[in-house]
Amino acid sequence: LELRHSVVLEDVLKYNASLTELNVSLEPLGKNANSSMIGKIRQALLSNQIIEKFPLGITDNDLACRNHLSRNKRARTQNTELTDLEMDAILQPCLRGKSNVLNLNRFLSRSVPPLLGIQVTNIQELYLYGCGLESLPGDLFLTMPALEILCLGKNMLSALPSSLAELSVLRVLDVSHNQLRTFPKELSSCKTLSRLNANDNIIDSLPIDLGNLENLHEICLRRNRINNIPSQWHCLRTCVEYMDLRLNPMCGVPSVHFPRGNKCLVGLRL
Repeated sequence: LELRHSVVLEDVLKYNASLTELNVSLEPLGKNANSSMIGKIRQALLSNQIIEKFPLGITDNDLACRNHLSRNKRARTQNTELTDLEMDAILQPCLRGKSNVLNLNRFLSRSVPPLLGIQVTNIQELYLYGCGLESLPGDLFLTMPALEILCLGKNMLSALPSSLAELSVLRVLDVSHNQLRTFPKELSSCKTLSRLNANDNIIDSLPIDLGNLENLHEICLRRNRINNIPSQWHCLRTCVEYMDLRLNPMCGVPSVHFPRGNKCLVGLRL
């Protein structure tokens, strides 16, 4: 590929999802191949989660790029536990305040690094999808006051830590594809929560306090073991716009939840 502009590379990556190797010639850029342009090319490559080989000149003496490629290659075959060197390379942008997003999808194994919560206190988005996690440290979220999006999907979690109560600006919580039986009562302290995805768990009871969240617009509880919805769930009458209860043993939702004239609910799937 003769690269004349970074936009070309972005299009190549966007429309060739199966690409695993990319040899890019930077010569056509000529005088335009300044540090800013190289930076844009590098960023476009780092956004790709499949490519196993970057062009020369991009990865030279670049620890972050080399570790990124290493993770991509291994992730294509199996989940792999991050080495201390790889973890450090991933955390550095957050530690330096250059990034507020931490993506560890598929790269951990059964446990979260013990210092994770202490080290990345400024992150707004944390992704731990498909990491094989069996449990989370009880104090994990004590030092993440700015966290807005938390993805814990496709793990083996049977419980969530009580430190969820400290996430005062949490907007999105994804705990789908786990082994949860219920939600911790502390979740009701997340007053800004607007989207809750708990599909594909073994939830058989719903805490009453959870129904008091005034900003909860979307609730996904598909494929659980729910028999009924607490009649005290006021959020269903005041703010919930979409609710998915498919593939649960319940026969329906009591009409008390959706009185005539309720204009909030747009979608209800049973």
